[in-house]
Amino acid sequence: MISLKKLIALVVVAGAALLVVTKLRGRNEDDLWHEATTN
Repeated sequence: MISLKKLIALVVVAGAALLVVTKLRGRNEDDLWHEATTN
C-alpha cells in the first residue's frame, strides 16, 4: 500500500507539471494565468 506522504508528493508533482504544461500551451491565450502565477 502506498504511503500518504508519497501520494501527496505525487499529487503535488503532477499538479506542478500540469500547471507548467497549461502555462506553456496557453501563453498567448490568456493573461489570467500570467496574473495568477506572477503575483
